[in-house]
Amino acid sequence: MIAPAANDVSTSADVANFRSGDRASSERLAAVFRERAERLAARETTRAARVTTPMLVFELTPERYAVELANVMQVMPLANCTPIPGAPASLLGVINLRGDIRSVVDLRQILQLPNREPNVQGYLIVLRHADRVVGARVDQVHCVQGIELAELIEPSPELRRLHGAFVKGIDPDMRIVLDAAAIFSHAVFKTNSSTEK
Repeated sequence: MIAPAANDVSTSADVANFRSGDRASSERLAAVFRERAERLAARETTRAARVTTPMLVFELTPERYAVELANVMQVMPLANCTPIPGAPASLLGVINLRGDIRSVVDLRQILQLPNREPNVQGYLIVLRHADRVVGARVDQVHCVQGIELAELIEPSPELRRLHGAFVKGIDPDMRIVLDAAAIFSHAVFKTNSSTEK
């Protein structure tokens, strides 16, 4: 049910006056109702015109993040990740994904977040961009939800300093929307491109 807008109050007053013997013509009353109907229709049209983008919502405790579903190939519990000796902290290792060897990165490290709890295994989000594929470790995976990109707000200077160009913006529910293309531009991928194709 749509609550009456502030400019609908006059409509109620007009109807009351008409019913109580006001001399307003039936044409005027019809015009009032027609105007109100047009306003409601315009409101519904605006609501229907909203475009949402499917996003995978996940958690890097304590914050919630989202990435476009078009960049997600697969989600699974993180297991059987083989460490690479001498690799940077952001590169957890490699995993065999249906016969292909893929790099696994710690998204916490890439986003410059505090280290995770050692007893939390987490989940793997397999991301793709262009012809590149990589696994990203996260704490929890929540749901797929439509998010309006037009409603994203600019991150604070502190968040922008922390996450750099990886953030597209923040939605009204305070979920941080990430840019998959920017994530693939991180330096760790430039030294491990052979396991991303």
